[in-house]
Amino acid sequence: PGRALKMPTDMAPTIAEAAMDIFTDNYFWEIPLRSVGVRAINLKKDCYAEQTDIFSDAKHSAKIEKIEDSIHSIREKYGKNSLKRGTVIKK
Repeated sequence: PGRALKMPTDMAPTIAEAAMDIFTDNYFWEIPLRSVGVRAINLKKDCYAEQTDIFSDAKHSAKIEKIEDSIHSIREKYGKNSLKRGTVIKK
C-alpha cells in the first residue's frame, strides 16, 4: 500500500514520517520483521518552484531544509556514513 504526500518534499524526516504512518497502519506486530523498505516515486527536480499552503509553517520548513542541506554536504565531503540518525545506531 502506498500513499501520496499532500505537498512535494525532499526532506528525509517528512518521508520517514509518512513511511512510518503507512507501516503502523498496515502491520499488526504478529510476525517479526527483518527488513522494511521505502520507495519514493513521482519525484520532482529541486529547481522547480514550490507551492506552499496557508497552513504550513514556512519558517520551520526552511529550517529543516537547511539542516537537510547541511547533512547532504557533510555526507558528500566525508562519506555517506559520516552522519547517522541516532535512531539507527545500535551496538
